[in-house]
Amino acid sequence: YSQIQLSQWKACLNFLDLKANTALDKCTSEERATLSYYRAYCLYRLNRETECLDEITKNGDNSEKWQVLEAQCRYRLHQYSETTGLYQKLLKDVKEVANGEDSEASLLLTVNLLASYVSEDSNDESANLDKLMKDLGEPEDAYELAYNLACAYLLKEDYAKAEEMLTLASTLCKSELGVETDSDPELNWINAQLGYALTALTLRET
Repeated sequence: YSQIQLSQWKACLNFLDLKANTALDKCTSEERATLSYYRAYCLYRLNRETECLDEITKNGDNSEKWQVLEAQCRYRLHQYSETTGLYQKLLKDVKEVANGEDSEASLLLTVNLLASYVSEDSNDESANLDKLMKDLGEPEDAYELAYNLACAYLLKEDYAKAEEMLTLASTLCKSELGVETDSDPELNWINAQLGYALTALTLRET
């Protein structure tokens, strides 16, 4: 566990593979499930997504943390349809528990769901994307959400709205992270997309 806290993914995976198996007989079912999740998470952090999915298929359950990990893996593997389905289910479950109220968990899931919609870029998801964008309105809680919403507007070629959201994302990023200059690495992606949106607007006006 300490190796995970220190982000020593390779060392943790080696320990689990070499040592933990010999102690499984002494573990409770809950402890075995925890060790399996740690192993899957280490594989994910080591960019071994296919092996992570194998571990999830073999030992995972339908708990939130397993489903989130699976969605993250499938997103990396460009399996956007499966990713979207997982995030839709997770978001629905979280909102049911919270009686429809927004929470940090629902916000993070919404960010990921929106990123999945944008990445999938298919006609089948256009209606879902439109509805999600309408439901979100004007985001004020996270710069990641504003950024992903801007990407969705770029996808729809609504460059004016994208510029507005990217400007908001930049402001929120500076506020949330204490960033003071536009040259900060956290702002690089925002600035790049903002430049694209402004260029597209200029070309459209000429």
